[in-house]
Amino acid sequence: MTKNKKETKKTRAKKHMQVEFVSIMGLRTYISPIALHTYAKDFLRVAKIIPPDRVPFTPARFYLVCHAIELSLKSFLSARKATLQSLSAPSLGHNLSVLLEEAIAGGLQSVVSLRSSELKIIEQASEYYAEKVFEYPAIFEAIRGMPKLPDWHSLLNIASSLVDDLEQTCLNAS
Repeated sequence: MTKNKKETKKTRAKKHMQVEFVSIMGLRTYISPIALHTYAKDFLRVAKIIPPDRVPFTPARFYLVCHAIELSLKSFLSARKATLQSLSAPSLGHNLSVLLEEAIAGGLQSVVSLRSSELKIIEQASEYYAEKVFEYPAIFEAIRGMPKLPDWHSLLNIASSLVDDLEQTCLNAS
């Protein structure tokens, strides 16, 4: 892709991040936290309704649940006044470990109780998620039997906790 096409693509995606507040008749509402949370809730809902497969690795289910975790963490950071622009920065991007670290620094544990074992599962999922193993074939990892694959049910439970427990925080931020 040429530089010009990359810039155009980047501009197209970023244009949707320009509206974070809505004002109607003098009432101003901050919509980013609840908007991100709504997306997280939807990705999680879809992950839950996909029937389990008979094979141990179902990439779409893992992708959907990890994306719900990503959006949940971003909704929390947004509720703590991080802008959509800053949440899309390459330093955060789709890195669940970095997002988790930022959210914990912002007080996540006062809203969602996550055990150290659950934090480790998010960090375990982060590597495959950031490397897009859940989106594109990673033949070497498949041959090795996906040794870093987190437990599906644990990951789903963590995502559910994040989505459920952060809803009120996101609503209150509006």
